[in-house]
Amino acid sequence: MGALVKAVHTPWALPWDHRKIILNFDGVLRNCGVKSAVVRRRMTINAVTASGWKQNCFCYNAFGVQLGGWRGDYFVTNTFEYEDGVKVHIEKQPWRAFDNFFHAVSDWLSRMQNYERYEVAWKHIADESVTDGEWWVMMGKGGYYTAPLNESWGDSLGKRIEKTLAEAKPGDFDEGLAIDVGNTSSSLLPIVAISLGVIGLVLILVGYGY
Repeated sequence: MGALVKAVHTPWALPWDHRKIILNFDGVLRNCGVKSAVVRRRMTINAVTASGWKQNCFCYNAFGVQLGGWRGDYFVTNTFEYEDGVKVHIEKQPWRAFDNFFHAVSDWLSRMQNYERYEVAWKHIADESVTDGEWWVMMGKGGYYTAPLNESWGDSLGKRIEKTLAEAKPGDFDEGLAIDVGNTSSSLLPIVAISLGVIGLVLILVGYGY
């Protein structure tokens, strides 16, 4: 295990600025090499749900990834989980600390691709015949979250993200695209080409160990 580090606040937009939170994270994902608009939307659903409109993002951990088998640096914060629908407060929960957003995005993709419990959600991440809500339920069945967030949550947030992006003017993406996500060409990380059945090659991204 790595070192315990300070929980440094690393938001990608101002808290409660829903529009910028959506636009800027789409820019972050573009800068990280995520080519598919469907994949970006569903990753944004995950990030917004995990970090919230409050932008509770620390050490670039936008997706709210707990320590697990992580061997890198970590930080701790108080949080809560749901057990049988009951909200339970947890003190000093350890979380993965990333060096930048590229590191966080790469870790997310690597876990989705390699963890058996996310197999169904990963298989359908770019599948437009599956609604955002159905995909979000797949994530929940894989154990990604414990909060009572149902299919309508994923559908509602997905539509909001899609509408915000569709109504944006070219210059509206500048702030997000200007965010430095880190070194996306690091030779230390293996290249992963992600192919999703008949959908074909939807993105090429440098992966990171999980």
